[in-house]
Amino acid sequence: PRGSVAVLSACGVGDVAGSGSGSPLLIKLNELGIEAAIVSPFAVQGPVGARFAFHFANQILKARERRENASLTSLFQRAKTAFQSDDDAAPWKAAVGEFVLAGNGGLELCR
Repeated sequence: PRGSVAVLSACGVGDVAGSGSGSPLLIKLNELGIEAAIVSPFAVQGPVGARFAFHFANQILKARERRENASLTSLFQRAKTAFQSDDDAAPWKAAVGEFVLAGNGGLELCR
């Protein structure tokens, strides 16, 4: 439904100008109701994408437990901070900066 968010850990899907452009996929998702996506314009190693997705999902769970109407931007920033603090993600800490939030960051989590 409208207001949906996608977290895409596919290689370089956020590269909308390169030869392997992710534009067609992002346009199609937008047509289907995805209003925002967390993507990377660079190739991301599998463990980095998986670990970031874990932290993002965890931040959603925490916000729901607090019955908080957290914005997508806030959840994204919290996930990046949690990733940086994660000892298991130590080899990839710098890679979290490769993720970007595209679209409507003002979307709020439903309670």
